[in-house]
Amino acid sequence: MMADWYRVAAFGLHLNLQPLMEFLLARGVDHRVVEERGQQVLWVADENIAGQLQHWLQNEGVHEALERAPQQPLHGDFTIRREMRRQGVGLLWLLWRYPVTLVTLLLGVLGALLVYWDGSFGPLTSMLSFQPVAVTQNKLIYYSPMAAWQAGELWRLLTPIFLHFGPLHIIFNGLWIWEFGRRLEHRFGSLSLLTMIVFIGVLSNMAQFIWAGPSQFGGLSGVLYGLLGVLWIHHRLRPSAETRLPGGIVGFMLVWLVLCMSGVVSGLTGMGIANAAHVGGLLVGIGVAGLLYLLRR
Repeated sequence: MMADWYRVAAFGLHLNLQPLMEFLLARGVDHRVVEERGQQVLWVADENIAGQLQHWLQNEGVHEALERAPQQPLHGDFTIRREMRRQGVGLLWLLWRYPVTLVTLLLGVLGALLVYWDGSFGPLTSMLSFQPVAVTQNKLIYYSPMAAWQAGELWRLLTPIFLHFGPLHIIFNGLWIWEFGRRLEHRFGSLSLLTMIVFIGVLSNMAQFIWAGPSQFGGLSGVLYGLLGVLWIHHRLRPSAETRLPGGIVGFMLVWLVLCMSGVVSGLTGMGIANAAHVGGLLVGIGVAGLLYLLRR
């Protein structure tokens, strides 16, 4: 039994619960779907809402609708009575429900503002870069990252993921971090997502430095490709409504990866692309998905 969570109903493993989950998310119902003894079990965080949901499921023919049209959105008049909602609304609810995803997004926005204010090679930006960098007589000087680590600046292994070099950079990365991060945080919990972000972030940064050498790079794209890898492979190994991505997303992201590696995106935007971070993040995410599958067998 999950502490402070309330069981609502069980569904067969063959059912696609994505329409039901999207229906509940749209109404602000905090919920989880967990595989237990060959069934998908729906849990919610509020006892009163659990009772309302049980009544709604029994009287609206939801099971039959999922069997009959598994890809169609659910419709109904289920409304939560406001006095029975614990989670509140707006930003506070999002922070309570998806704290790691939201804080990661906010740090990315702050990183973009820092680069805009301080410049790509300013002293504050340099403090968060993978290796120290300075501008001397109009020349860029990159210092050894290992010397910085030995001096105790271990944060440099991770903090480049928060640096973004323009509005399109943070908008693109932010949208996908929200899409992938909240699904994983919902499925595996906040601590697991935090561990994934740190692990993928550090290894994707190292991959970029090893491949490209001294350079100024940053962004959450390596992390988002890692989270994509986790969702993609884990869903193939153990299908779940929570890790199911809308059709076409995996294909789009892989095509985008190839376009970035081909130089097309750099040519159109004039921006350098950290391709090794993208590929490294994706491979690490695939490995994490396999590890999660083995640990939860």
